Amino acid sequence: MPVSLVAVAGVSPPAHPRQTAVAAHLARRAAALESNPTWAATLARVVNSVVSIDFSQDRAFDTDVNETAEATGFVVDAKRGIILTNRHVVTPGP
Repeated sequence: MPVSLVAVAGVSPPAHPRQTAVAAHLARRAAALESNPTWAATLARVVNSVVSIDFSQDRAFDTDVNETAEATGFVVDAKRGIILTNRHVVTPGP
């Protein structure tokens, strides 16, 4: 399975020299991984475990804004419905 970086419409290129250097480094790493059979096999094995999480919560009063969030996670136990994601995705605070 090839891995590549894709330009997204509406996303500005890095403006700071450090961002440009990091983006170039990541592009080189992605190109190197693309030809690595071990990486391709690993990616093929786990790609179906990655999930997208869309969260929304209605507020009780008209003056409060509804809360929404988007994140990713991965399936830990499909039978029990356990997905692992970052704590800040599902609860407020640090």
